[in-house]
Amino acid sequence: MKKRPSDLVVTIPYHPRAAQQKIHPQLETHRFCVLVTHRQLGKTVCAVNHLLKQALQNARPHPRYFYLAPFLKQAKMIAWDYLKRYSAPLPGVSANEAELCLRLPNGARIWVCGADNPDALRGTYADGVVLDEYAQIKPDVFTEIIRPMLLSREGWAVFMGTPKGQNAFFELFNRAQKATQQEPSVWWVGVFRADESGVIAPGELERLRRETPENIFRQEYLCDFTASAENILIPIDAVSAACARTYAPTELRFAPKIIGVDPARFGDDRSVICLRQGLKAWGRWYFGGLTIWTWRSGWPGR
Repeated sequence: MKKRPSDLVVTIPYHPRAAQQKIHPQLETHRFCVLVTHRQLGKTVCAVNHLLKQALQNARPHPRYFYLAPFLKQAKMIAWDYLKRYSAPLPGVSANEAELCLRLPNGARIWVCGADNPDALRGTYADGVVLDEYAQIKPDVFTEIIRPMLLSREGWAVFMGTPKGQNAFFELFNRAQKATQQEPSVWWVGVFRADESGVIAPGELERLRRETPENIFRQEYLCDFTASAENILIPIDAVSAACARTYAPTELRFAPKIIGVDPARFGDDRSVICLRQGLKAWGRWYFGGLTIWTWRSGWPGR
């Protein structure tokens, strides 16, 4: 007895790494995702399989998905082979080499495109878009072309890349972090450093650290947006190391107690108060508006 198409089980040859297993649930539950990763994490493979899964599960008529890289030649080299490889077990799948378009058995289509010719996308719609190496894509490509494509189907977007200085990707990263506070069910931001992801073996990572210029290593493997900037006083790796340090109460007992205050003047700005004793800092307190207030409190732990 032949199985109906709905009974058919197909295994795609994709075995996600531990880092990718953390990423997939976030991509599936958030509409807009910003993914900052070190080199060789496997973000493109992760995104390609996310596109395939979303396209196959879409029951709407004529689903459309797009993978976008800075240049068409780059997009073809990075993603096209992956799309064909992971979709190969699907019965009835077809790949159009001329258009770089994959047609799936349910009628969904996935295009591989370059941001060097974004006008070719005008006038169509999209259920989902992956923007890879976003640091090299002009920001108006999303705001003027991709974002309108998502309107009619309430489509999703994934912005991915490795830091490349304080550019549009850095600005998006900062805006997205604020958006996660306002709409946590809509926005997600993920940062995966090489010294935390476990993808690169510790010995190999240490060799890379020795052989690679410091600013390049921090940028490419520690996801440091400030690595190539000349006006940064404290780099992100120094901040991370400071956050990881702990101190015993005896180390702080005789240290001076300091209150830091950053007062706001007017508008939407907020006043901030921070407590510090020796080398240990406690949380920050925020106060908004022009309300006059009196603050009385002991130091934490008393």
